[in-house]
Amino acid sequence: QGLRILDYVYDHPTHGPDRIGREQVPRVSGHAVWNYLVKENLNTRRKRRLWAEAQGKSVLTQKEKQHMQAKHNHVEAKEAGELVGMDTFTVGIKGLGKLCQYTACDNYSSYGWAKVYRQKTADNAVDFFVNHMFNNTPAFKIKRVLTDQGVEFYSARHKNNYSYFHRILARCGVGHTVTKKAHPWTNGYAERLNQTIWQEFYLCMLPKPYTTLEQLNEDLQKFMTEYNFKRRHTGYKLKAGGFEFPGHAFFDIRENSNIIEIKY
Repeated sequence: QGLRILDYVYDHPTHGPDRIGREQVPRVSGHAVWNYLVKENLNTRRKRRLWAEAQGKSVLTQKEKQHMQAKHNHVEAKEAGELVGMDTFTVGIKGLGKLCQYTACDNYSSYGWAKVYRQKTADNAVDFFVNHMFNNTPAFKIKRVLTDQGVEFYSARHKNNYSYFHRILARCGVGHTVTKKAHPWTNGYAERLNQTIWQEFYLCMLPKPYTTLEQLNEDLQKFMTEYNFKRRHTGYKLKAGGFEFPGHAFFDIRENSNIIEIKY
């Protein structure tokens, strides 16, 4: 029976347990199929599609294959500040309309910054980096910033060297690298922080009406302080350094040290 189920999953990896059970001869209950799929670690469509692909069936899109390959070649950092990923995403807030959030995440410690603006512009990108990040970080801590090729960060015409954002970073002694086109996962740390902020902040705060951008940013900064200094992380790099919180790893704060207050 198990082999028949696996044969069916190979041919139809997107079908769920009830459908798989109905197609068996003799019929098998969906509950029994589900238990078998859990045992074989095939209890989600994604797992079944990946398994079928590994068995030789072509079911993944080219983009999915590229994404999987990129996961094994993601950008790493060996110390805090060595590489900080920066990204943006659009969010609609009741009472304020569509806004743009700028997000940054350190690739070593997962320490994060976030701030919401009215628009996605080079001026706002510079303000976010200089006033929200750089001026609140020890000198020479941030060494390089990684962004996509959005117009707020990059000048395709001049191969980036003359973009406003690039020039400001250079004046601060900070390098600037851009990801390849259609490779957003290269900036995976910032992408994951965006997801965390969306799931744990915005989905909880969206019902709350806001009348000013300042009110929203005030609540967002409270969340970021919680994320950086009170929300335990289990990343292998933090564990290897003896840290539990991103803020402690980024600022090299040990348990017996006095925790510094970070003002955004």
